[in-house]
Amino acid sequence: MNRVRNTVINPLTGRTIRIGGSVYNQLLFEAYDHINGELVRRETVHPSTSRQYYLNTETNRLIYARSRRYFELMRAGWDIKEDYYLISPWRSAETQAILAEAERQFARLNNTLLSYEQIIETYRDRLVELNITLCKNCLIPIKLEERPTANDQDQEYCNECTPSE
Repeated sequence: MNRVRNTVINPLTGRTIRIGGSVYNQLLFEAYDHINGELVRRETVHPSTSRQYYLNTETNRLIYARSRRYFELMRAGWDIKEDYYLISPWRSAETQAILAEAERQFARLNNTLLSYEQIIETYRDRLVELNITLCKNCLIPIKLEERPTANDQDQEYCNECTPSE
């Protein structure tokens, strides 16, 4: 018995496709003829252009240009570098520059913060006049008569910050 073959190999992907299906019909419409059980490219068709794709630097996967995933990434703010690499928005040069500036400002702020010893040295006279000192941990003012008197180390901390032994 002679069987009728109802599939053919897609020359673009190497996969089998159903004769009469949407992919088969698209190939016939665009550039191919079905001859002797296979799809053959017509000579009158312009040379095929290879599909353009980009490398997702987060997943190391190829993303085809103008695909659904490609448009999702573009809407999410991804950038294309060197016409090949898809760079996530948090890794872009602009974002890195903003983060670097914030880090510089934070470092500058930390350098201007005074230590406990610097504060005590600067305001010692005024603290004595007010009959207070500052907690070494939280810098809350402590009245001299409210300080714990167990040992000298405990006198530098308020009741909540007193180090436990």
